[in-house]
Amino acid sequence: MTEPNVLGNISPAKFIWETGNTEIINLWKGDSSSGGAADYTSLHHLSAGTTNGVAYQIPVNRVLYLLHFEADKNDALNEVELQSNSSVDTNVGGTTQTKFFLSLNAGNSSPNNVWNFCIKFVAGEFVTPVLISGNDWFCTAWGVECDA
Repeated sequence: MTEPNVLGNISPAKFIWETGNTEIINLWKGDSSSGGAADYTSLHHLSAGTTNGVAYQIPVNRVLYLLHFEADKNDALNEVELQSNSSVDTNVGGTTQTKFFLSLNAGNSSPNNVWNFCIKFVAGEFVTPVLISGNDWFCTAWGVECDA
């Protein structure tokens, strides 16, 4: 008997890899902070012919389980809320899924703020990190998109 292909990391979730159903989605912050706390750009994913991708919206009849988030910063302490939101690039009307503080990287070459979890985002939603305080940061994330 062949063992199934299981996808997972140190988060509390594991997925059976199903061709046509399961897809790994890589996300990143689409632009740099302009400074201050008015930073709520929805995360981007790749789009052919673009250098910065496009805002990622969970497709119809799909869900995204966000499993990993990492961030780096060059400024003072930042506070971030990770929201699910039905509108792109906004902090109004969203649901806060988790909150965290980013510690200063002090010149290291790899992010020192790493979170593994399992947060479900449903069809039509955007994954939007909302900067509550601080500035000058970037982030990447990944998760598994599958049928709802």
